[in-house]
Amino acid sequence: MAGNLELYDTGEELLNKVLADPECRQHWLDGLFNKWFRLNVFYDIKNDDGKVIPFRANDAQVDLFINQHYRDICLKARQLGFTTFEMLDALDSCLFVDNFNAVCIAHDRESVVDIFDNKVKFAYESLDFGIFQKITNGQFSIPNTRIDSAHAYKFSNGSKIRVATSSRGGTVQKLHISEFGKICKKYPEKAKEIVTGSFESVAQFGHLSIESTAEGKEGYFFNFCEGAKDKTEHAALEFKLHFYPWHGKPAYSSVDGEINPSLVEYFDELEHKHEIHLSDGQKRWYSLKYKTLGDDIFREHPSTYDECFKVSVEGAYYKKEFLQIYKDGRIGEPLNTKFSDVCTAWDIGTSDSTAIWFYIHIGNEIHVIGYYENHSVGLEHYLKVLSDKGYQYKTHYAPHDMDNRQYAVKAKTLKELASEGLEAEDGFTYSAEFTIVPKIGVNDGIAHVRNTLKRSYFYDNGEIDKPDDFPKVTVAHGVKCLENHKKIWDDKGGFWQDKPKHDWTSDGSDGFRYLSVAENLMIEYSGTNDDPF
Repeated sequence: MAGNLELYDTGEELLNKVLADPECRQHWLDGLFNKWFRLNVFYDIKNDDGKVIPFRANDAQVDLFINQHYRDICLKARQLGFTTFEMLDALDSCLFVDNFNAVCIAHDRESVVDIFDNKVKFAYESLDFGIFQKITNGQFSIPNTRIDSAHAYKFSNGSKIRVATSSRGGTVQKLHISEFGKICKKYPEKAKEIVTGSFESVAQFGHLSIESTAEGKEGYFFNFCEGAKDKTEHAALEFKLHFYPWHGKPAYSSVDGEINPSLVEYFDELEHKHEIHLSDGQKRWYSLKYKTLGDDIFREHPSTYDECFKVSVEGAYYKKEFLQIYKDGRIGEPLNTKFSDVCTAWDIGTSDSTAIWFYIHIGNEIHVIGYYENHSVGLEHYLKVLSDKGYQYKTHYAPHDMDNRQYAVKAKTLKELASEGLEAEDGFTYSAEFTIVPKIGVNDGIAHVRNTLKRSYFYDNGEIDKPDDFPKVTVAHGVKCLENHKKIWDDKGGFWQDKPKHDWTSDGSDGFRYLSVAENLMIEYSGTNDDPF
């Protein structure tokens, strides 16, 4: 949105003049027509301690104001005040621009009440209406308001501001969505409604802003962040990413407590790898928060963008294992070599997708070099995929389904058909010999995955595949499946059931489970004459 830097400079200059000479009417009059001046002079807010103070933008809010775009997405640490800032900005536009329509969407009813009462209503009612009369000799007055609904104002100049859990219909000049990551995680259908309905209500050159802490590697918020993170140029309808880490807030420092010895290596990595230099006070503050939050600190108070999403969602099976994988740096660039002795592990989909992991052994380590997932195609398609890779294969592992007569075709199992060869869409015949993985309990298999992940390396061959694109061809997508594979949440009981949720993560995760069962049983039986299969 052009001109913000100029507005900021002019407004700050006027602000300083008023502070130096508060009796100068001309400075006030000039400031009346400057948004940055108005925001930092006319409005009161409640601070974190509940005290009423004049609003003064903090460093993060200043940065956002200067660098904002038509569509902004803010990935942030907690309590940086972006919703407060956006609501003051929206209220100010309603008061000084005729027929301006502003909407804020919150993730639940409690948040709706809090945002409207403590940010919008409080700021409006704290205005000194007399000062506007005095400055302009009665030529300008703040528009009167009536309560349009429980959480909305309609002003006498035709402008409106509303806070709700959803919004669809009409045209708005400013739409702000608070904690969109939480909405995407808890209410995916509601998130879809916001994207397909509320987004479309924003005027072509209106302002759409989204702010949230990270809430796992899934949903619109994560995908919007990933899509915007590497962009340097932005079309009007594209999101611009703004990342605000915890260490950018001066208040996040402590004179009490001790620096956690287990975090010293982490702080060293921030300094030497990311050039983030923390004071001892900041390290003490982080140590105290880590003591309370544990691994959730990466979501609530991220230090870097990549850190926001590196710990998977609550209830995930392999959360601790992937935290260690990231700490160890065991996700890296693709290996540039011709592979031999490649193994594959499959999850065979009858009504779902089929997923294939490609990996090699280096000593006792598992090095994942490829991933493939597709659906609505036959076994011959996947055999062709094996051939097209150009690898020399050692073993193909498949679940017991492949040797199950229930899924037999023409009286032959899928394993038998694969061995004899199947004609693919290109007219050629492809074949493969499969080893059937023993059938064990799912929870026992998950335990094998946890053991395997301790010695696994992943070679990322591209960005995460888009949610609706098939086939899935990146290791990054397979990793995403594993990180987000979680238990079923029991809404009535309020606890995680001890069985996996069946969703988009299942096929990739099941395939890696069969890989892990096969590999761990091979180690267990190595050196003996017993055949685990």
